[in-house]
Amino acid sequence: MAKVKRKALAEIYAGLEHARITQNILVKAIRDVKCMGFSAQEQLIDDIYQEQPNMLASVLALQSSGVSFPDMDIALNILMVCFTAMKYSGDNWPQLTKDELERQMTRYRAQMDFTSDLAPEQKIQAMTKYVMTHSEPVLLAYVSAEISAWLERKPCSEEGKFVILCAGNFVNCIVALAHPEK
Repeated sequence: MAKVKRKALAEIYAGLEHARITQNILVKAIRDVKCMGFSAQEQLIDDIYQEQPNMLASVLALQSSGVSFPDMDIALNILMVCFTAMKYSGDNWPQLTKDELERQMTRYRAQMDFTSDLAPEQKIQAMTKYVMTHSEPVLLAYVSAEISAWLERKPCSEEGKFVILCAGNFVNCIVALAHPEK
């Protein structure tokens, strides 16, 4: 058992070495976005529109799925933190295409569908493996924690599932931009 745990930890640390969004970058992005006033948030959203319009469009499209503005806010806040972290990484990020956004959403939905059909123990194993082998594990942990905290405050409705898919897909999209070979 100890050998399995060491192997799992080695895989997690290997993922951290290749991540473009580190824990320090993410913490700074979270802090800075939370401290922003309305005008700074407005400017940040304008920057997102200029550099990653398809990611912003995925949040705005939630309204057409019946998601209320207060519920859209969680996805928008996650996007602002993700985008800020991308900027703080110092890397040059290509613009996400609509086709790539849709491709990542299809993959993410398939992952979610796969795990929903598993027994609880198998679900935990599959989710653990997914996190351990993820290219951006710190970002994945942040987005998962934010979604979980939101779900604790508000029971998940049918519309809420769209918020979860949208916000969770940001991580897959960032991986597609950061690690196109994956």
